[in-house]
This record gives sequence, C-alpha cells and structure tokens, in this order.
Amino acid sequence: MTECDGWVDFMVIFRARSVALAGAIAVGALCEASISAPAQAQTFVGAFGNTAGFEPELELYNGETLVATVSTSSALGIFQGFISNTDGSVIGSSGGPTGQNTSYAVGSYAGMRLVDYFGFNVKGVTATFSTAKLVVYSGAITNDLTYSLFAAKQWVSDLETPANQNAALYAAMVKTVSSGSYGSFQVGQNTNNPVAQLMFTLNAAAVTDINAAIAAQGVFAIAGQASAPVPEPSTWVMLLAGFAGLGVVARRRAAKRRAAAG
Repeated sequence: MTECDGWVDFMVIFRARSVALAGAIAVGALCEASISAPAQAQTFVGAFGNTAGFEPELELYNGETLVATVSTSSALGIFQGFISNTDGSVIGSSGGPTGQNTSYAVGSYAGMRLVDYFGFNVKGVTATFSTAKLVVYSGAITNDLTYSLFAAKQWVSDLETPANQNAALYAAMVKTVSSGSYGSFQVGQNTNNPVAQLMFTLNAAAVTDINAAIAAQGVFAIAGQASAPVPEPSTWVMLLAGFAGLGVVARRRAAKRRAAAG
C-alpha cells in the first residue's frame, strides 16, 4: 500500500467519523433548541396570536348531538386572555372581565413565555352531556406545536383580576399541567385561514369538572400552554443509527481499498 493510499484511507475514515460526530452534535442541538428556543425568542413563537375579539366556545354534546354552547361573549361568559412568566405592563393589561388584551396566545413573545386561559360561566346550563369540546380561533400560528390544556378552577378569582396575573401565578399554573391535564393536541401552522376554528375534544377529567362547576352554579376555567413537539425516542435512535451506518460503510470501503492495494 502506498503512502497515497494510506492517506486516502485516513481521509475516508476521518470523514465518516466527522459525519457521525456532526450528527450527534446536530441531535444534541435539536434537543437543546426544543427546550431553550421558546425562552430565548424575541418575536412571537406559538399559536393563537392576534385573537383578541375572537371569542372561544365551550360546546357540550350528548353523543353526537350538540346540547349546549357557552361562549366568553355570551351572557353566561366571563373571560379569556393570557399571562406570562415575567412581571410587566403586558401582565397588567391581560384578559379577564376588565382586561385590555383578550388575545389567548400561547408560546413565547419577546422572551416571555405565555399561557392562555378561558373562563366559562356554566350557571344555568341544565343539559345532560357526555362530551365537551373547546372551540378556539387559530389566529397566528408560527409552527407546529403541542397544545396542552389543563384545569384552572383554583385560580378563577385571580384570572378575573388582571392585577393578580403575575409571574407567580404563571409558575403555579404551569406546575400543575401534568396533574390536571385535560388533554394534549397537535396544532399545525395554518397559512390559508388565520381565523379558522379549531376544536379540541376534552377528556373525561374535564367533563367531570364541568359537571362540578354546573352543580356549583359557578365557573369552568381551563388553561393551556404550547411547546414544540419532541420527536419520539425511536426517531432519535433512527437518526443515530443512520449516522453510525455511514461510519460503518466508510470503514468497510477503506478496508476493501487496503485489501486491494495489498
């Protein structure tokens, strides 16, 4: 084997290792980006942006039959809006009965993480139902997201008062996402109709809480947050296996070149 052949073999193996290393770095970067990007964003990244004036609805079904509809603009309705993980002027002008900003954006904006909320006064609802659906308008959606809905009944009084919507309330709400889940849904970017209606079928826990709110002649409160979908573990395995495969192929080619040269 000549010195030139040895150098070629070295470069083939080096390139294979570099590809594998670059792949691993890329996978790590994707993992980190999926976690840190929302907190570092300087523009709106999320869903339901610019939805002020577009009131959501709570639809109740008995089987396939719609038996009751409650909207935040109806006589039974109360509030909608969003809060952030930071204190500031945006917090004070958020939603609620007297809030100035009734957009129900989720995601992040100018470095702030956002969680939205809706309050439906179900006093007077008498229909028997088995399924509940939250209907919202898409507004601005920047990319594919996972939208997680959860119970917010313990914060009704704070959500009704914009002055009480602060970073501490945000932290308390987000902390309970997993324990009070009403379901998670995939929300895709919609460029054809920015005010399309989106419908989310709530789980059995939500139906139970709605019935409890009806029995108490009170408010059913629901909140949500968004995150970028995280690829399944099998996806990461396939990516890493692919990069490793490139390395194996390159090594075999180098071995064949050495055998042929010998």
